[in-house]
Order: sequence, then C-alpha cells, then structure tokens
Amino acid sequence: MLERFLIVFVAIMVCIHPSYQRRQTFKCNDYVTETTSYHRSGISFRMGPHYICYLSNVIQVSSAIEIVDEIISHAFVDGNSAIIEPREVGAIVVKNSNFIVLPSQLFNKFRNLLVFRASDVNLRQISREDFRDTEHLTILHLDRNQIFDLEDGILMYLKRLQRLDLSRNMITAINEDTFSGCSSDLYEVDLSYNRITKLDYSTLIPLAHAKKLSVELNLNFNEIKEIHESHRVDHLTFEALQLKNNLLESFTCPDIKIGELHLENNRLQLLSFDNCSVEYLIVSQNHLNWLHIHGDLKGLVASHNKISSFVVSGADTEIYHFDLSENENINHVFPSLKEMNEMQFLNLSHSFIGVLEPETFTNMRELKYLFLKDCGIEIIPFEVFGNNKRMMTLDISDNLLETIDLHMFVGLDRLKILDISGNKLNKIDGFERVRSILPELSEIRIDGNRFECNDLRVILKTFEGLGINVIMPNYSSHSKSVSGIECY
Repeated sequence: MLERFLIVFVAIMVCIHPSYQRRQTFKCNDYVTETTSYHRSGISFRMGPHYICYLSNVIQVSSAIEIVDEIISHAFVDGNSAIIEPREVGAIVVKNSNFIVLPSQLFNKFRNLLVFRASDVNLRQISREDFRDTEHLTILHLDRNQIFDLEDGILMYLKRLQRLDLSRNMITAINEDTFSGCSSDLYEVDLSYNRITKLDYSTLIPLAHAKKLSVELNLNFNEIKEIHESHRVDHLTFEALQLKNNLLESFTCPDIKIGELHLENNRLQLLSFDNCSVEYLIVSQNHLNWLHIHGDLKGLVASHNKISSFVVSGADTEIYHFDLSENENINHVFPSLKEMNEMQFLNLSHSFIGVLEPETFTNMRELKYLFLKDCGIEIIPFEVFGNNKRMMTLDISDNLLETIDLHMFVGLDRLKILDISGNKLNKIDGFERVRSILPELSEIRIDGNRFECNDLRVILKTFEGLGINVIMPNYSSHSKSVSGIECY
C-alpha cells in the first residue's frame, strides 16, 4: 500500500514541477574553427575559433547563473572530454527555457562571447545595462519573445554588433534615440512581425548615416500606417529597406539612398521619389494607378496593381528588370516603355495590351526574357522582334493568335524557350525549318491550341527528330490527344 502511495506521489510531483521532468543543462558540443558572415556589398566578418554551448531547460534567470557557476567551478568538457575554458566559448544558444529578463550575468562570465541566441524564451524586457559586458558580441537573436519596448540607446554598449534579430515580438514604437550609439558595423536589423504603427526617418539616422556600414532594415509585417520626417534627414544609406505587409497608403522619402525597397502588399496609392535614390523597387499588390520612374532605378516589380501609364524622368534610364504583370489596360505604357534601352527582363503578362506595334521592342537590344502571357494579343507583326537578338525566353501563351509563322522569329538566334500554348492556332507555318530559324531552341510548348491530330503528329515528330523538347501539359481532359496534347 505504501509503495503505491509513493508511486502516485512521485507522479503528482512530476506533473506539478516541470523541473522534475527535464534537467537543466549547459553543454558545449560544437567546435567552430572559423565562420564567415558575408555581406552583399562584398564585406566579410570572420569569427572563431570557438565553442558553441547550449543552455537548456532553465525556468528562471537565477537558475541559469547557478548552473553555469557550478559547471565553471568544476571546469566543463565537450563531447570528447576536452576541458573548456569560459574564454573559449564563442556562442551560447538558450533552448526550451523561460526567461522574463535577460541573464546579463552570463555576458560577464563569458567575456569573449560572439553570438547569443535566446529565441522563444518568454523574454519580456531588455535594457541597455543588460549588454554592458558584451564588448565582443557580434550577433544577437532575441526573436519570438514578448518584448514590447526598446529604451533609448538600447545598443550603445554593443560596439561590435553586426546582426540583430528582434522579430516576432510585441514592439510598438521606434523612438528618436532608440538606436543612438549603435555599432558602425551593424548591417542587419530585423524588426519584422512586431506592432510598430508609424516610422520617422529621423529615428533611423544612427542606423543609416553615411559614415556607417550600409544596413538592411526589415520592418515587414508590422502595422505601419505612415512614414514621416520630423526634421531634416541627409545622406542616409540602406542596403535594403523592407516594409512589405504594412498599412501604408502613400510613400515619400527624403535624401536617402536605398539599394532594395520592398513595399509590396500595402495600400499604396501614391509614390514619390523626388528626393531619394532607389535602385530596386518592389511595389506589387497595391492600388497604384501610375508610376513615376527615376533614371537611377534599375529594377521594378509592380505586379498586381491598377497601373495604366507611367513616366520616366531624364533622357536615359538604367532599368533592366521590369515586371508590370497582373495590371489592367497597359497599352498606354508603350511610349515610355520604348525608351528603356537597357531592358533585359520584361514581364507584361495578364495585363491587356491588344495590338503590338512593330517598333514596341526595337530599342531593347539587350532584352533576354520577355513574358506576354494572356495580354489579349491577336496579331504579332513580323518585324516586332527584329532587334532583340539576345532573346533567350519568349512567352506569348494564352493570347488570341490564330496564325503564327516561325519566320517572324528570324534573328532570334539565342532563343532557347518558346511558349505559344493556349492560343487558337491550327497550324505552325515554317515548323519544318525551325532549326535553321531558331538554331538554339531547346524547349517549346504548343498545347491548348486547335491542331488537327494528323498535323500535330507531324509537328511533334519533327520537333522530336531535331532534339527539341515539347513541354507537355500537366493534365488534359480532351477526348482526342497526341502524346498528351489535345487535338481535333
């Protein structure tokens, strides 16, 4: 009877006290000889050699300090029984633990710490004093916690910090002095998935001033409704500024330079870049009706909008990547489009064009990838691709073409992929001379048309004999088909 009582008592204690279920541990199993963190601008940071240690199953900060003190006092070993000194520990990862505040005493005990990760540990607050002994810390991950406030100068003691991750917390604001005194080497700051509602460019001066390494700032998936400039901002530089999935209705910027600007999936109706320089812009899934493109823009993705026209500033534009797919009637864009001499990638798919003029792509001598899928095109002029001798991929599928002659592609000697599926074609003129017309063609798609079965067999046999791969549809419910391609 007593034995049964003891068994029940132990079971109850295990349920009540999680510490009975899991043992607090501090293990150093991984040894890193050297790691390199590469920056897109070509700068690299080297760290190592050092041990990576794992602090697990701790339910309060005091317990963490106690267990580390105990282990250090007796020395501690890795998986190969080698003795480890605290100065050899370069990274600590906290796992399966519960901290309300940061165990800042750890930084004092491990003075050479380079990396500290405490993700998803129920951390609720941090202060600048927590990092007073972090003179070597370069990477700090405190994501997936419940931090709601960042005090002024929060990073002032982190003089070598390069990467900061505070994503998936409950932060509501960035104040003017939040980043005051931050490291000049800080190049990556992740504040995505928080609750920030507004942004002031002046608060970003410590992060992006001209004498500092260019920063990648991630503010995706917040609740930002407005961005303003409370006082003059000059010469800020961002490697990337990410603001997708917010609540912005307009966007303007002061005297700043941005490598990549992400504004997709907002509520934008107005964009203005009169005072700033943007190299690559993504504004897909907004409510834009028109665009003003500046000469220094090199890449633009503006799919899923309502754009019907745009204007280009300056005589020349350097844009080489342009995506206007999933817009409405864009036939008014062509006067401006014709002036884009550096274009290499152009996607106008799922946007109504209607009639293609012979000179539409004449000046795009560098064009390599052209997508005109589902654009309402009925006729393709013979000379329309005459100057696009670098073309490698051409998609004119899902249009209204009733006839096509491969001779219209004469001069496209580098074309490798051609998609003419989903039209109303009953024949392909010149297909028997395809190899002399398109010597580099390796893939073609022709399904979804109106070929007679006998004609289709001849076409497929010809392509097969020339080593041209005919891309097959994923599924066909048509009663008649040849090699999976429907016919009549």
